[in-house]
Amino acid sequence: ATGADAAPLRKDLSIPGRHALPAFGGTLVVRRCRAGGIAVARLRGAELRPRTGGESFQGAPRSTARSLKKQYQAAGVPAWSRGGPLVFDGDALLFAPGLGHDARSLAPPGAPQCRLAWEPTTSG
Repeated sequence: ATGADAAPLRKDLSIPGRHALPAFGGTLVVRRCRAGGIAVARLRGAELRPRTGGESFQGAPRSTARSLKKQYQAAGVPAWSRGGPLVFDGDALLFAPGLGHDARSLAPPGAPQCRLAWEPTTSG
């Protein structure tokens, strides 16, 4: 099972490094950063979920939140780049593969934070 078939998973993403997620078909890379990331505290109990439809995503501060589907279409993100897990803190979407961090989830300046990146597994 990959992507849409994967079961939700709780994971501590406050730990920098490469987090292999075979059920989702790739690896989530976590790196510490000084700005533009998600607060470490929000990543400790992160829940990784497949897309189910109806998720909302805000691409930039002060922009309008739109459905994840519309955001993917507007950004021209190919289907193969969308297959990784959505990262949530409770009901709040923090990260979507191919789009990055939801602007509503960005940590305030000076807070300990991390950046997430999705790397799909390539087949040879």
